[in-house]
Amino acid sequence: MNPDVPKVGAYRRLASAAALVGLLAFAPAAGAIELPRSLASLSPQDFASRVAVIDDPLEDSVVLSTKPAYRRDRSITGAHVGDAHLQAIVERKTGATSWRISYDLYYAGPKKSLDVAQFRSGGELRRVTPRIAYHWQDECYEAISTCSQYVRVVVDIPEATVREIAASYRAADRTPWLMRLKDRNGADVTVGLAPAEAAGLLAAVQQTNVVRPLAAD
Repeated sequence: MNPDVPKVGAYRRLASAAALVGLLAFAPAAGAIELPRSLASLSPQDFASRVAVIDDPLEDSVVLSTKPAYRRDRSITGAHVGDAHLQAIVERKTGATSWRISYDLYYAGPKKSLDVAQFRSGGELRRVTPRIAYHWQDECYEAISTCSQYVRVVVDIPEATVREIAASYRAADRTPWLMRLKDRNGADVTVGLAPAEAAGLLAAVQQTNVVRPLAAD
């Protein structure tokens, strides 16, 4: 994954918003989190039709991503989401598929470690270590007397979990699937995913034939 850094203007917009309305302040308790109405209105078919297929001949897998399906830009518990999307990585030779979820987060204050991801799956509370976590250097602005920070967290999740999320889809329901990114000092961040997004990506994977026949020796 290419750790492309957002333009400075994105930081400044967020910093200004924080100064005016507390954009980067902590959000309500996790139980109060709801999907935006515009996101909850999308169906699995909407997501499936907008999935990006990244088929690079120099790679041994094809990546399907929901990144272009919906523009994320909202406050959550403990941060502000600049982007969030689900990916399926399909091996060309076997069709074996792995799944990952990525979050781009902005926040103000001390750096969060976010080295544990915690979520419920199969009726149990599961804890995994994020596969990738990028942090970018702070940028400070006198207007708010604090520093903005940016982090990208990528977490591998089992296919069974993706299917469980997808199965919870209900039209127009604003209830998200939740994941808590744990900071060793207690500055946790709670993020979510729309069930329709998981269902749409599953459908897109089923509709996309990426397996290539093995070349003859």
